[in-house]
Amino acid sequence: MKTKVCEPYFAQGLVRSPISATLPQIGSRLYVTWGILYSFPETRTHMLVSSLVISWAITEIIRYSFFGMKEVFGSAPSFLQWLRYSTFLLLYPIGITSEVGLIYIGLPYIKV
Repeated sequence: MKTKVCEPYFAQGLVRSPISATLPQIGSRLYVTWGILYSFPETRTHMLVSSLVISWAITEIIRYSFFGMKEVFGSAPSFLQWLRYSTFLLLYPIGITSEVGLIYIGLPYIKV
């Protein structure tokens, strides 16, 4: 099932990843930021917020530096390409662990 908002980007090839990989990543980030951190201020002071923000920030800095260099110069330096395709081995587990941990920490504050 494709979302109408995202469909044009995927159809135009602006996002290279399949929708089945991109939507869960976007969904989890939205859920953690709005569903947990925004909704439950008590979770904002936990140390997992730091690891979450650092892993997300480093990932995005590398990603957009890589794509920016490719767009401007036609290619990216090999070290940036290595960072782009290697740092996820460390940063994704840190980010996912932080996300799951923050959801777990938020559970006591969720009222049914």
